[in-house]
Amino acid sequence: MLLAELGDKTQIAMMLMAASLSKVRVFLGGLASLLAMSLISLAVGEALGSALPLSAVRAASGLAFLALAVIMALARREGGEVRLPAGAVEPFCAAFAVTFLAELGDKTQLTVLTLAMKLRAPLSVFLGSAAAFALVNGLGVALGGEVLRRLPERALKAATCATFAAFGAATLLGLT
Repeated sequence: MLLAELGDKTQIAMMLMAASLSKVRVFLGGLASLLAMSLISLAVGEALGSALPLSAVRAASGLAFLALAVIMALARREGGEVRLPAGAVEPFCAAFAVTFLAELGDKTQLTVLTLAMKLRAPLSVFLGSAAAFALVNGLGVALGGEVLRRLPERALKAATCATFAAFGAATLLGLT
């Protein structure tokens, strides 16, 4: 699980959000989402997979990334902190939504489901996946956010918006 998440679009999204938003809120939002996704995978993964067409999941995920690109483009910096536009979602909610939608049908969700079915030890699978998610996204938020913060603000904003827009477009086109 740990290796599957390294360099994954979820980790990259967490790094980019942490460079501009509250690291703690981004980490907690992303982790809460990954834990929720793991529970869903353990409990109703098969039913969810057959109930939602993959095209609907891809569309929701792609649109979430595109929306985040727009929100980040409209954000402004005041006194060293990024201020989201009025009416924009709070960083915890943004991280939760983007992570949740990005993970629907992702390789890690399928890995959790497969391990739970194969090992017949749902608690162990959940705890192992939770530890892996916390470690990978914690590293991404802490290290990646710190490295990216050193970039000029305009370059970081352009890179963040372009990356989220690219993830959104690639997801909508079925390339991820």
